[in-house]
Amino acid sequence: MAQGGHHPSARAGRWPALLAALVMISFVTALAAGPAAATSCWQGAGEPLASGFSGLSPEGDVRLPGDSRGRLVGVRIGPADDASYDLQALLKAWEGQALRGAGQPGPDRWSRLPVVVGDADRGDDLGLALVQHGFAMVWPPELPPNCRIRYLQAEQQARRARRGRWAMAELGLYDAGDGARVAMKAGEVIVMQGKVMHVGQTRTTTYLNFGARQIGASAEFGMPVWRALERQGWTTQTLRGQNVRVRGVASLGRPARVLVDDVSSIEFAE
Repeated sequence: MAQGGHHPSARAGRWPALLAALVMISFVTALAAGPAAATSCWQGAGEPLASGFSGLSPEGDVRLPGDSRGRLVGVRIGPADDASYDLQALLKAWEGQALRGAGQPGPDRWSRLPVVVGDADRGDDLGLALVQHGFAMVWPPELPPNCRIRYLQAEQQARRARRGRWAMAELGLYDAGDGARVAMKAGEVIVMQGKVMHVGQTRTTTYLNFGARQIGASAEFGMPVWRALERQGWTTQTLRGQNVRVRGVASLGRPARVLVDDVSSIEFAE
């Protein structure tokens, strides 16, 4: 991701843009190099559960023994589409693969356990396979830092090839300049992209405003995310004009917004 440098003196004012450009070059180079070698993102994941992977529920949850349910860590999956032959064929190919606890905090508010499907030593992982085929989007806050570029690159390639969800206009990459369309997805996790027109702040919240006033959407996040951006060198001035991709939960408002809960969910787009 692009990062900059922030220096208070006027003389050093050139550094944020310069450092941003240098780190952007590094980021693009990493993307162009292709996925990292097959190293596992989940070294140290829990021991295999009693049974292997047996498929997803209609809601997109991982079926676990008994009445339990799991969710794949590092990705977000919509409801499993029984009509999608490609998705069902992919899931069939993974049946019986090792099903492990992810070594992350326990059940979420829907009582789903965080799990990983695949060979933790070889680096195979169903979540990444779903991203590569366009059936899931990446959720960076849950990924080990050294694996985020690998997953995000896979998502970028799937999006460019219009695979899976990215082939459908209603599920694809949202234009941050079109707040009305973002508002239609309120309550859902989406990815939107656009040029930052203005940065607004209160004592607790920062807003990246896209598009014309009352027409474009905004990205909203709290002070921990803003402090992380500051440590990377970004300021309210240097963020203006940047092409930014954010992922989070869409929310109604004037303007519509996407709620971002981790700095890893903010990307500086190519």
